[in-house]
Amino acid sequence: MEQLYARRREDTGLALVRGERARRDGERVSPRPAREVTRLDDGDGATAMEMLVAGEPFVIHHPAFVASWRAAREIVTADGTVDIDKLEELFGQAVVRVEEVSARADDDEAVDAQGAYGERPTRSMQVSEYASWWRDRGKGALLYLKDWHLTAEFPDFNAYTPPAIFSPDWLNEWYDHKRAGSDDVTARDYRFAYIGPAGSWTSMHSDVLRSSSWSTNVCGVKRWTLVPPDATWALTSSTGRGIAPLLRTGCGESVDSAQFCALDIARAASVVVIQQPGETIYVPPGWHHSVENLTDCLSINHNWIHPSGAIDSVRLLLAETEAAAAHIEDVRLMVSASEFDALVDRNVAMNAGMGCAEFRDLLSRAEELAKHAAENAGNDGDDGFVHELHARWAREARELLLSS
Repeated sequence: MEQLYARRREDTGLALVRGERARRDGERVSPRPAREVTRLDDGDGATAMEMLVAGEPFVIHHPAFVASWRAAREIVTADGTVDIDKLEELFGQAVVRVEEVSARADDDEAVDAQGAYGERPTRSMQVSEYASWWRDRGKGALLYLKDWHLTAEFPDFNAYTPPAIFSPDWLNEWYDHKRAGSDDVTARDYRFAYIGPAGSWTSMHSDVLRSSSWSTNVCGVKRWTLVPPDATWALTSSTGRGIAPLLRTGCGESVDSAQFCALDIARAASVVVIQQPGETIYVPPGWHHSVENLTDCLSINHNWIHPSGAIDSVRLLLAETEAAAAHIEDVRLMVSASEFDALVDRNVAMNAGMGCAEFRDLLSRAEELAKHAAENAGNDGDDGFVHELHARWAREARELLLSS
């Protein structure tokens, strides 16, 4: 099993590096042909783990499991839609961030005007204000409630239980450790709730720190478009400064031909998933994706780092460090070496979500926890081996950071 996991992890890492180099240098590589995303049931844990380590997306169909969540029992109506009244009753005073979606995903003429990921207008409002908008929404801009730290803000609500396959989660465990005994909201986590009206959507992007993500539809239906790492270059505009917002044929084709001349290659390599209520999708590191809410949706999303993917985050941080150092090279002689390194790491953290110094601390803690788990596993051979493997992966990733 160790050799199988190691080979798959290395293959995945090479695909990520190959795709990133092609996007950065304008090198056109031939991506793999599109393949159907595998659908699994709750009992297919071994297959899910193999696909996770191999860097392959998959969908888990487990409606009974999701229906057991408190979020499903209390924030979803009997007919399977968002219970906006209950949401307001439970969390009305909470302040959330909403994104203005002026062009619906099915508006072929306007979708390209929405800009790149993260560039839409956003504003903060109370959940009670959002509920009022939801009830009276008309034909104007849609408001998409995104990146709500529901679990961190309301831990006693116990909204859901993450699927067991998505553990350990080194990223969120680190933020839990930072937050312990502190009210520091900057250390909350990467666990989010999303509430999106039909027609709202998220532009093509890849996730922070080259992390993986999993997303569960508590209610509603979504369309996901996934693009593998070795086709990333085909998403990029001719200037190299933009990513196509959507790939679906018919969406802004007048802009496609002028700015995104290789988009047909990205489409050919992409996979489309229609995610139903009670289903969880896994998005591997480095896979760009766009998401469309085909109906009103409530979903839970985690960005997370599995032990097998830590090395991919390190590769990203090293590339970001090289780029950040080059960008401020003109100030190197004005400050001490330690001050320059601190400036570089601060810029890396701003761009990537975390700097190298903090990520080294994350890996050190992850290794300690994995070693402790291996010791506690005792004579349980499989569990002990897996925890020992996780500890080694943490150590290898940290050593790579230290040696560069």
